[in-house]
Amino acid sequence: MINSDLTQKVNFILKIGSAFHRYGTNAPRLESALSNIAHSIGLEGSFFSTPTYLSIAIDYGEKQLTRNIRVSPGIVDLEKLSAVDKIADDVCSGDMEIEEAMRALERIKVSVSRYNETITTIAFGLTSMSLAVIFGGSFLEASFSFAVGSILGVQASLAQKVPKFFSVFEFVGAFTCTIAAYLIKFFYPHIHFQIVMMASLIVIIPGLSLTIAMVELAAQNLVSGTARFMGAIIDFFKISFGVMGGIQLGRFAFGDLAVDQTIPLPEYWLLPAIVIGSLAFTIIFKAKPKDFKWIFLSGLAAIFSIKLSSLVMSDVMSVFIAGVVVGAGSNIFARVFNRPAMIPLLPGIIFLVPGSIGFKGMNLIFETKYTQGLGIGFHMFVIAITIVAGLFLANVFVNPRRSL
Repeated sequence: MINSDLTQKVNFILKIGSAFHRYGTNAPRLESALSNIAHSIGLEGSFFSTPTYLSIAIDYGEKQLTRNIRVSPGIVDLEKLSAVDKIADDVCSGDMEIEEAMRALERIKVSVSRYNETITTIAFGLTSMSLAVIFGGSFLEASFSFAVGSILGVQASLAQKVPKFFSVFEFVGAFTCTIAAYLIKFFYPHIHFQIVMMASLIVIIPGLSLTIAMVELAAQNLVSGTARFMGAIIDFFKISFGVMGGIQLGRFAFGDLAVDQTIPLPEYWLLPAIVIGSLAFTIIFKAKPKDFKWIFLSGLAAIFSIKLSSLVMSDVMSVFIAGVVVGAGSNIFARVFNRPAMIPLLPGIIFLVPGSIGFKGMNLIFETKYTQGLGIGFHMFVIAITIVAGLFLANVFVNPRRSL
C-alpha cells in the first residue's frame, strides 16, 4: 500500500521536475537536481528527461512507483527558473513544507511575465542591432538590423498566440526578414546584406540548442542530446529554406544585388553593443532586471576572451578559452549567490554564436555548393564541441556545488 506521504513527495518531485523542464533546464542538470531533491526528502530513485518527456521512478521497499508525463520543449525563463530553484532549496533545507511548495509552484506557473509583447519585440530589434556591430557592421547596418529584427519580434509574439503559426514560425520569419533585408539592400546598395540578414535572424538560429545538445551528448544523455540535436538541425533547415525562398523572390522582383560592402565601426563600439545585447537578452530570457549586470559581465567576458586570445591563438582555441571563462564565471556566480549558473551562462553562450556558422553552411547547401556547405557545417560542430569542452573544463576548475 502506497501511503499518502510518499504519494505527496512523488507528486512534488514530478511537479518541480516539470517546472525545471518548462523553464529551459537541460537534461543533465534536471536529472541531477531531481536526484538531489529526492535524496533530501528521504527518497531514492531514477530520473529520465528528454525535450518532450519526463519520467521518474521512486524506490520504496522492494517496489517502485513510476510517473511519466509528456512535456513540451522548454522555453527559457530565467526569473521563474530562479524562483523554482529557490523553492527546491527551501524544501531541501526544511524551510518549506511540500504542500506549501506545490502551491508556490502553481503560482509561479500562472504568473505573467514582467516583460510585455511590446518590450519583447523591441528586445528582438536591440539584439539584432548589437550583433550587427559585433559582426562588423556600421551604424547603417545596425539601424536596419534593428528594424528587421523588430519585424521578427512581432512574428514571435504572434507565434505564441497562434499554435498553427508556431509550427512554421522559423520558415515564415526567415522568409519575411530576408525579403525586408533584400528591399533595404536594393534601395541602399552600399550596405552589407549578409550582416543585416544574419543579425536580424540570430535570435531564432538554434546555436544555443545545438550547444546544449552537445552538452547532453557529452554527459551521456544520449536520447535527450540526439533529440535536441535533430530539433536544431530541422530548425536550421526551416530557416535556410525561408532565406533561400526570400532571396529567390527578391531576385525575381528586383534582380541581383550589388556587392556587399561596409565600413566596420571602431573596436570601442563593442562595449555599447554588448551593453545593448545584454539588455535585450535580459528581456528575451525573461531574467530579473537586477540580473542584467551578470548577463552583461558574461557577454563582456565571452567577447573579450575571444578578442584577446585570438591575438595569440587560433579561432577554435579562442572559443575554447571563452567557453572556460564563461563557464567558470557562471559557476562562481552560482557558488557565491546560491542561484542557478544558467543565469549568466546561457547569454554568454549566445554571444559565442556557433549557430551563425551553421546557418551559412545550410545556405551554401541549398545553393548546391555542397563541399563548401558541408565544410562550414563541420566547422560549426567543431565550434559547438569546443564550447562544450570549455564548459566541462570550467566545471573541473570551479565546481558550482549545485545542480543548476
